[in-house]
Amino acid sequence: MPHQLLLDACGEEGLDLDDEAKVEKLAKKFRVSVSAMKYRLASLM
Repeated sequence: MPHQLLLDACGEEGLDLDDEAKVEKLAKKFRVSVSAMKYRLASLM
């Protein structure tokens, strides 16, 4: 999950890690587990 692609996918308003629906949507988009997506997003912040 490249850094810039994730930032672009999150949009300018950012992403709340507690927003399960958006995290799940991103996980499906990048074909990873929800827990992997949460870990990656947390490392970006």
